[in-house]
Amino acid sequence: MLAELTVKNVATIEEIRWSLRGGFTALTGETGAGKSILIDSVQMLLGEKTSKDIIRHGAEKASVEGVFTDIDTETENILSELGITPEEDKTLIIRRELTAEGRSVCRINGKAATLSSVKEIGRRVVNMHGQHENQLLLDEGNHLNFLDNYANTEIEKEKYLSCYRSLIEIKKKINKFNETLGEKQRRISYLNDAVSELSALNLKEGEEKELMSAKAEVANAEKINAAVSDGYTVLISGENSVCDRLYGIKSEISSLEKIKPSFKELAERLESLITEAKDIASELNAAEIGRSYMSIDALEDRLELIRRTKIKYNMLDADGLIKFKSDAESEIEELTNSEETAAALKDEYRKKLSELEDLAKALREKRKRLGAELDKRIIDELSYLDMNKVRFVTEISDLMRNGKRSYSDTGGDAVRFLISANVGEEPKPLAKIASGGEISRLMLAVKAVMADKIAIPTLIFDEIDTGVSGKTASKIGSKMKQISAHAQVICVTHLAQIAAKANNQYKITKTAENGRSYSNVNELTGEARVEELARIIGGETITEAAKATAKELMEN
Repeated sequence: MLAELTVKNVATIEEIRWSLRGGFTALTGETGAGKSILIDSVQMLLGEKTSKDIIRHGAEKASVEGVFTDIDTETENILSELGITPEEDKTLIIRRELTAEGRSVCRINGKAATLSSVKEIGRRVVNMHGQHENQLLLDEGNHLNFLDNYANTEIEKEKYLSCYRSLIEIKKKINKFNETLGEKQRRISYLNDAVSELSALNLKEGEEKELMSAKAEVANAEKINAAVSDGYTVLISGENSVCDRLYGIKSEISSLEKIKPSFKELAERLESLITEAKDIASELNAAEIGRSYMSIDALEDRLELIRRTKIKYNMLDADGLIKFKSDAESEIEELTNSEETAAALKDEYRKKLSELEDLAKALREKRKRLGAELDKRIIDELSYLDMNKVRFVTEISDLMRNGKRSYSDTGGDAVRFLISANVGEEPKPLAKIASGGEISRLMLAVKAVMADKIAIPTLIFDEIDTGVSGKTASKIGSKMKQISAHAQVICVTHLAQIAAKANNQYKITKTAENGRSYSNVNELTGEARVEELARIIGGETITEAAKATAKELMEN
């Protein structure tokens, strides 16, 4: 839940540190005192788009910080995925600053975070209800999501989505094979020419590097052969060669073994030197560049041919040409046998489509079953909220595209909510018949039935009392108190009937000092709370009758 909210330099707020408790909290105050500013601050904290115009005049930046307690395991997992270490006491601290230059800086548990990360986490800890969310309810494009949240179709949708993605991939392959015959023939002709040219080139893997190395050797053949010849002569073939001299030394040392036995080891070491000198001489002789090498001109011609071919086929190296030839041969075979392949793909598509239809059917059956349950629960909630004759219907129909049954990544269903608020009237789309007060109550009903389905710890209601009063307002207050058994509820209200039901009440006030406005939040208890309720009931002049009514509202 939201345990503390700190707001600095936002419009009329210089600094507010608001400590909150669980249960149902009401926020009241005169029009213009700053209630909407406080709500805007929460939206800024949760990553909503915010203009730098909210920064208090004369300040360099505005900031909002929220401390949330008892976050759930899934939120902790998301934090870990974002590289943010969850606190051991399950505390979450989100902070956002907005500078006068329009730069936004976000932090989660003290670590820099992106705005999208703040939004992702924010959606898990706070649900804001206001005019914007009413519009979401009126938009039929969101009704499927409302239903799926209630029906908890996550497992069914994951299975369906996996199948749907496979079907899309098969369809792409089919489309590829459905190219025109002329395009296929042109492609086959191009690939055949390429394979023919590359076959004639007869490249070997690593050949280009070998040719470049050979070119360097041939270019330096005279120098290499001179060095090889000199070395061979000195080591073994010339007069007084190294090997001849070593033989002589070894013979003299061996003759001394009887006089001094340790000379035997020296003689053996000399024998090893002779063997090593012979091996070196042999390798030098083999290293001589002779007629078996291609000429420098032939090497250069071969390398130039490889270079031009690389450019032609846009390859970085010669080995890329080898792979291109292999891929071209495979593609030729694929295109040549495209009719058989296309038939196999179409058969695969039919099987996958049948699987998709079965999964879509299972998804629809669950939506229908839970949709009927949702209808009943919403009707019960609306009846309690003085919409006694209301009919609410979750309509599920085939998803259509261009006059044909279709499927999307959410299934094969089109979902919309219909309502009839009057006896004898057929249910119609919400946007066509629902008034502002009805929409507010409908959204509250949705929140009430979703409260135990969606584990969002804090619900904030703004403008929930639009178009209602009297007994209905009292019931709205009671309903929010009921919801607060599952989540922390914070409500900005202008109605005493709602505020009186709250466990906690705070008042936002605005004062003026030295030509500047200052908004503050204070907790109301005892007589101060009674007087605030009386003010809401009767206006600025607080009468004893209004106070008596306020006490009665609180007691009931």
